[in-house]
Amino acid sequence: MISVVIPFFNHKKYIEPAYLSLRQQGYANWELLFIDNNSSDGSGELARKLAEKDEHIKVVNETRQGIAFARNAGLKEAKGEYITFLDIDDQFCTDKFESLLQVFDQYPQAAMAYGLTRRVYLPENRVVIQDKGVVQEGLNPVGALAIDWIESLFRLPQTGATLVRTKVAREIGGFDESLTLGNDDVSYHLKLAFNYPIAFTNKETVIYYRHSASAGAKLNDEVFVFMRYFEAYWKSAVPLAKDYKEKYKINKPLKIATRQVYYNFSRVVYAGQRLEVYRSVKEKYKLSLNFPYECLMLSALVIPQPVHQFISRVYHRLIG
Repeated sequence: MISVVIPFFNHKKYIEPAYLSLRQQGYANWELLFIDNNSSDGSGELARKLAEKDEHIKVVNETRQGIAFARNAGLKEAKGEYITFLDIDDQFCTDKFESLLQVFDQYPQAAMAYGLTRRVYLPENRVVIQDKGVVQEGLNPVGALAIDWIESLFRLPQTGATLVRTKVAREIGGFDESLTLGNDDVSYHLKLAFNYPIAFTNKETVIYYRHSASAGAKLNDEVFVFMRYFEAYWKSAVPLAKDYKEKYKINKPLKIATRQVYYNFSRVVYAGQRLEVYRSVKEKYKLSLNFPYECLMLSALVIPQPVHQFISRVYHRLIG
């Protein structure tokens, strides 16, 4: 059985379309866990009405506000051998379950299987297929995708594009509830990639809608964008890369993650253009900088961004 977890905070109009994307699956052995995260617009009531009509559905209340808390509440309740998480305003492609179960049949050693994401930008209905990076169709060994994803977080799969063994999702601790900027999915996928083999298919498995109501809309705020990237690298990628280095004696992921930490920190400082931004981020995340890095970060306040990026690249090449 497949457990499908769909958290929601309001967004009543997306409840039924998300549910219908499950009903359209060729594989019928699934359960739907709607996680009501303190909704007040009637979406919780609508989900409960659907549950009264369909025994596949269960509605769970999660009073701790935040997507990671809601996802983990679903993980706790899940009864399926496999689990997937769908954002309330997205939809599964019609053959997702069958496609990914076939991948698991072919590669039983895989902890996660996933496919491509079709991104639809509204209102213009512009469609972009996600950059898949270096991933190979079939089985990818432990760590291979983690390195590629750290190079570019845009290559990370959407949670809705994946199918994960529920046992494994619990082994890695589910979603990190300490991450406050929407990076719990980044941490989740990196934990999987650093510790387990992952299988991939070139088929599209989820439709991701980008519009004003979606969580991704905040990415129009430049400071938020780079703060989000900074937190993802500092609190997720770096610790995981350190563990990977200790276990496999491979340093490349840690070098890439560390470089990305300071690159995105400098972009935060540049976008914020205030010394207070620099100080508050450094203090909040307990970021320790040596003197050259301190100078490099502060220079983002006074020199043009292209010049600062050039200096940063040169500096990182010099230190290796």
